[in-house]
Amino acid sequence: MDLKINFLLIIVWHAFLVDVECVSTTKQIYDAIFTGYDSGLRPVCEGATLVNLTIGVAVRQLIDLDEPNQVMKINLWIRLKWTDCLLRWNASEYNNTGYIVVPISKVWTPDLTLYDSLDSEMNGIDKNRASIYSDGSVYYNFPTLIEVICPIDVTSFPFDTQVCALLFGSWVYHGNQLDMLARDNPSDLSSMKTNVEWVIQKIVVERHEVVYGCCPDPYPDVTFYIHVKRKPAYYITNIIIPSIMITSLGILCYFLPVDSGEKASLIITVMLAMSVFQLLVADKLPPSADSTPWIMFFFNFILGLSAVSTTIQVFVINIYYRGEKEIPQWIKRGILIPLCFMTFVTIPGSRSSICGKEKKVGDLIKDVEQSTNTELWQFFSVAIDRLGLKPFLQIVDVQCISLKKQISDYIFTGYDSGLRPVCEGAPRVNLSIGVAVRQMIDLDEPNQRMKINLWIRLKWNDCSLQWKPSEFNNTEYIAVPISRIWTPDLTLYDSLTTEMYGMDKYRALVYSDGSIHYNFPTLIEVICQIDVTSFPFDTQICSLIFGSWVYHGHQLDIQPRRSAIDLSSMKSNVEWLIPKIEVERHVVTYGCCPEPYPDVTFNIHIERKPAYYVTNIIIPSIMITSIGVLCFFLPVDSGEKASLVIMITLAMSVFQLLVADKLPPSAEATPWIMFFFNFILGMSAITTTIQVAVINIYYRGEKQVPEWIKKGIIVPLCLMLFVKIPGNPSSTCCNEENVWDLVKDVEESTNTELWKCLSVVIDRLGIFIFSITLISGCFIVYSVK
Repeated sequence: MDLKINFLLIIVWHAFLVDVECVSTTKQIYDAIFTGYDSGLRPVCEGATLVNLTIGVAVRQLIDLDEPNQVMKINLWIRLKWTDCLLRWNASEYNNTGYIVVPISKVWTPDLTLYDSLDSEMNGIDKNRASIYSDGSVYYNFPTLIEVICPIDVTSFPFDTQVCALLFGSWVYHGNQLDMLARDNPSDLSSMKTNVEWVIQKIVVERHEVVYGCCPDPYPDVTFYIHVKRKPAYYITNIIIPSIMITSLGILCYFLPVDSGEKASLIITVMLAMSVFQLLVADKLPPSADSTPWIMFFFNFILGLSAVSTTIQVFVINIYYRGEKEIPQWIKRGILIPLCFMTFVTIPGSRSSICGKEKKVGDLIKDVEQSTNTELWQFFSVAIDRLGLKPFLQIVDVQCISLKKQISDYIFTGYDSGLRPVCEGAPRVNLSIGVAVRQMIDLDEPNQRMKINLWIRLKWNDCSLQWKPSEFNNTEYIAVPISRIWTPDLTLYDSLTTEMYGMDKYRALVYSDGSIHYNFPTLIEVICQIDVTSFPFDTQICSLIFGSWVYHGHQLDIQPRRSAIDLSSMKSNVEWLIPKIEVERHVVTYGCCPEPYPDVTFNIHIERKPAYYVTNIIIPSIMITSIGVLCFFLPVDSGEKASLVIMITLAMSVFQLLVADKLPPSAEATPWIMFFFNFILGMSAITTTIQVAVINIYYRGEKQVPEWIKKGIIVPLCLMLFVKIPGNPSSTCCNEENVWDLVKDVEESTNTELWKCLSVVIDRLGIFIFSITLISGCFIVYSVK
């Protein structure tokens, strides 16, 4: 028992000694390599002036792809490797210790930047530990959550594949200082967790070298193109299949008897249902003017087909209720007989069950001649119904480090980054500013906010940071962390965020003459007054006012750079286009202070691409509105005259609410399209009133018709509108030369006939009034736009 205890004590003591020895060795290595080491300076040694950085990514999980806002959120494991020639040791001198692990803050790190990130910094890049090997190679792996702009192509929705680009590069160091390469196995999908809607098929990696407008040197970058494929099952089950089923119902209107009173209302209900599905899909997608999903073409096609079907149904109902009105011979012989062969409809009085090809034409003509007008009109309506069925079915990113450190020690000795640089002969700091637009992210119209990704380019002179290059081996400039030097308090006056992201995160270039060049990317969210008068053919102007909050114009002057605007690296937006940016400088004296405060204002002109709204709102609205005239053709007996107009009013109300939800609640400007919708709603209300009056008059029966209506309304309107007067043997009253004979015909007609005649006259008059008012109103509204 004592032997076992002694043995265990020996093992524990041995392990303790080994651990102490390891810790001691690690500490020795740490003290040796970090003595005099400055993590803020790029490692440059004799024969090693260029730092090579390799990068790879492992996808952990695709979290979300927000299509309307075109934002991808993804969890990545970033894998970096570079060589720091200052962090080397001889492993044999330290008990063959090949590597040590240290906090990343102790080591110089490349300023890796995700160019189109929506976050102000890359989470995790300064939080973890790096492995440093004896040859100076540094391995640094860290997890991060990335949110990036991803342009969406919705053409094949929901069977689409999106390509989202992650562009990694250095912000300060050009290609002659820091080279970027992809690792041997740059993309790793082996640890990826699944997403319910998307699957990452592959990642394609490319390296680029780009020369930007700001600088003559090339900047290398490594771009990861993530191919994301949608799983379409949800949309097939919840949109496509129901849409097909609802569309298929449209065919049933051709089988409904006219007497049912539901032929037109069925197809209108199908149109309303398809409009709801169209709005549902449109809400899921970005308002892109560059591509239109095929499913939107399908919805618009169905709406158009439904409009045509509604027209046919109104025509069918109208023919069905023509009663004993005489059928011209050319219709009997030239239309009814051919339709008999084409549609297999039985002619009234025919002995065969269908109008077969074997039946003699003479017999068919005889059957037609022996049939009553009512029977023939009803046969005609059935044949047209059957004829309409056929097309419906057929369409469905140099010197030794000692020199850099000497310059750093020389210029920063006694330097205070919190004090504005004031030297003899230079009491004022001159700041020049320019911007490069990377991407217009969003213009939130209801909340009147603009979100934009900018690259800010600043230049000023710090007379305290000067040296003679000849004393430092002709070194013209050094790159230092921005936190070590004084920076102007650049403020975006109307920003919705408390600080300007990225302004204190990067490195600045300090030149020997004291000039400082500082470029940094930032994400700006600012108030933008929206004028919606010309929506969706509108152009908005959003102003970015940059100025100092503390220093007045005698201490800090702000001017735009010579090339203040750069749109060459701008990525496109699916809804908005930036055609130009105007730059202005103002000097303002505020109520608080007597000194002037200069500012530089960038007026960004943003033009909307209207194709999305034309396809999904304007065209369907015009199609639905045009159907309104059909109510005047429907016979009163159909029972659908008022309901047709009410359906149109309901559909237009849905479109109006959709547009209103997109716009700010402004009392200063009203979009012309809202005037259009209100105009249509007003016309629908008037049309409904007319239809109610027509129906009321039609069913007045034997109530006495006043003489002034007979002679002052019925007769003149019959002559004007080509309406047949009851009792007049001619086909229309326009053929009657003697007006007094017409009056006599009116006098001899029953009250029921006259009331029905008056309802037809009002209906016919409504057609002209509706058409003229619609065309004139649309012209006036468009002229206002």
